[in-house]
Amino acid sequence: MGTIKRKEILDRLKEQNALGKAIIGVNACMGLTAKCVDRGGADFITVSNEGYFRRRCRHPYGAMIAFDRANDNLLQLLPEFLAVVEDSPILAGVCANDPYVNWSTLLPRMQEMGVSGIQNSISVGMYDLQTKGTHEKLGIGYSKEVELIHNAHNMDMFTAAYCWDEAQAARMAAAGADVLIANMRYTCPVGRVCVSAELDETIDAICRIESAAHAVNTRAFVLCYGGPINSIEIVQYVLSRSKGIAGYFGGSIIEGIPALNAIIENGKRFKEIKIEQD
Repeated sequence: MGTIKRKEILDRLKEQNALGKAIIGVNACMGLTAKCVDRGGADFITVSNEGYFRRRCRHPYGAMIAFDRANDNLLQLLPEFLAVVEDSPILAGVCANDPYVNWSTLLPRMQEMGVSGIQNSISVGMYDLQTKGTHEKLGIGYSKEVELIHNAHNMDMFTAAYCWDEAQAARMAAAGADVLIANMRYTCPVGRVCVSAELDETIDAICRIESAAHAVNTRAFVLCYGGPINSIEIVQYVLSRSKGIAGYFGGSIIEGIPALNAIIENGKRFKEIKIEQD
């Protein structure tokens, strides 16, 4: 598929929002699942090194550790997705802290490939909060990701940004991010029951991020992601109690785990086949 213009993507999202439908973004791990969520109506699909690790049954945390040549790996992944997705815009999850990144060549190259937008995935935003600015002092902090979104916005590319707190949300909104993803850290294991207090704390954190983002840019779409939000039912619960949140961004609980469960069950059914002998 070819590049979808930013205005067209925004018009699609506005239409979904006006109809009262949740905006759904998917961090896909392979071409097969990307093709499926495209047919299922995903509003945008992100390709990143997180998916690269998930498709190998490894935790996406691994993508957060190895920055060296991360975008070279991404460039190798993208054609697999671009060849099979027909309608949903493809976003490239760029590692802004790749020491070999060159914005003047990387982003135009991705546009030529058919990429419609950019997301800061891999992100160090969570670790910046934990280390209280140490990453920034080393020159590998969240500021590089803000610069990434700003540069992509100036090229009129659609942009989505992970943010972990209000300050990051305000910075990304000012940089021009079209979608801000309130990141509640890694998604809890599916099947884990979350207590209401935990969900209430999550909703409060999401709403603070939404308020900070919309204080800067009222037109930005804010989505939720991660933490205890690990099922369709909980996504519905959170959205029903979070004014201003337009939808959900997810990876494994949208495309990875459902596919694995279906394959497991199908395998069991095949093993139930009996050989009838005379």
